[in-house]
Amino acid sequence: MTHHHETTDFEPRYAVYFGVGLSIAVILVCLGLWIMFDFLVEQEQAADLPPSLVRAGRIVPPEPRLQVAPEEDNYRKADLEAAALERYEWIDRDGGRARIPIDRAMEILIERGAEGNRP
Repeated sequence: MTHHHETTDFEPRYAVYFGVGLSIAVILVCLGLWIMFDFLVEQEQAADLPPSLVRAGRIVPPEPRLQVAPEEDNYRKADLEAAALERYEWIDRDGGRARIPIDRAMEILIERGAEGNRP
């Protein structure tokens, strides 16, 4: 008894035709995209447009500028504020107003009492 394969459901040559057709379609699409991009590049070069900001490199925008490194700016600001809280400095010399460290201000407040006996 001989066994034969089914010939009515699948023809192998159609699979080959499909593969060849798909390969040709992929090649044609790639070729079409290449031609289209070359055309677009030529059009852009022919147009008298200002250069793209991406291609121009680093261009400094006008004032006011956004922060470049906000974390560093916050640390710097916190350091300046902490230093201001820990030093002696005249605010209004003629009016007798001065800035003193917080620790010293608390000592004075304790010595004079919470009533605020001001000189």
